[in-house]
Amino acid sequence: MENFIEIAAKTAGIGGLAFGVLLIIFREVIRKNIFPSLAQIQAYKIIRLIIILTFLISISGIIAWVYVSNKRVNITTVEFPNEEFEPVAFNYLSLIDNGEYDTAWQSMATTAKERLSKDTLTNSIRTIREPLGIVINRLTVQQQSAERASDGTLGPFMYLTLNTEFQDGNKWIELVSLMSDKNQWKVAGYHMAPCVPPSCIP
Repeated sequence: MENFIEIAAKTAGIGGLAFGVLLIIFREVIRKNIFPSLAQIQAYKIIRLIIILTFLISISGIIAWVYVSNKRVNITTVEFPNEEFEPVAFNYLSLIDNGEYDTAWQSMATTAKERLSKDTLTNSIRTIREPLGIVINRLTVQQQSAERASDGTLGPFMYLTLNTEFQDGNKWIELVSLMSDKNQWKVAGYHMAPCVPPSCIP
């Protein structure tokens, strides 16, 4: 019976647990074998009470399960902003291209700025990006949406992957991640990596 309760609780949650506990109580009542010593009306009342309680507990369990399920759906549902995300991403890239790192950092999502300081962003991008020179060609190769980030952070998120050729002839992959911040797209992260053929721009 205990295994049954465990299975019921895992399968039906609150309703299954309540129903399993009720079954144990009723089983113990029946084991007492009190019915032969009771009058017919008393035995009838006990059996009727068991049936009514079973029905009420079952209904209560179903209502609790529906409530919890709906609440879980509401928590995990995310709303994507109506505005286009690409202009936000390319505006950020333009700031990076022009060396406007402070403005680029200020334009990022609040969560991103809490995780990444302005100095860290400036130093890392300046070290990698400035030696490459001006952009010769930048091509979007992939767009991907997600309701959660890989670390579990609730989104929504958009990921923009670009193949970019720079003045010095090097080709790089740029990844811009965006998230909803007060129902507006804001940059959440920016990464660069050397482009490996055949994925590079010809």
